[in-house]
Amino acid sequence: MWFLINCIGRRAENLFITTLELTTLSFIIVFLITPFCWYHKPKDVTRAIVLTTNTPITAIHARYHPFPGSKWYQTPLDFLSRNEWFRSRFLAGITCMFMFAWNFQFPTSPERLLWRIAAAYLV
Repeated sequence: MWFLINCIGRRAENLFITTLELTTLSFIIVFLITPFCWYHKPKDVTRAIVLTTNTPITAIHARYHPFPGSKWYQTPLDFLSRNEWFRSRFLAGITCMFMFAWNFQFPTSPERLLWRIAAAYLV
């Protein structure tokens, strides 16, 4: 937390942040957000819980996936959609952290070019 607050304060005072510090800062942000991604995961699982339903899987497929012949849906629960909006925004934010260093001062031109290529590749 100290490092995160220190970087924010240095940026607010227009002081330089190195690329190593920027990379460390992105890892800190990932570290802080990761527990939210794991919040709904089961913890300390010691035995399986079997769920039964009175609805046959064919009725579920007919209602939620009307094209059973497509190659994409091969297992019974593949038709359930996942909420990917949070993950995509989170990953875009983390990769854009490296774009902040686009105009940083680098010791050599090849280092700046490599940083820019890597940052563009991540996005």
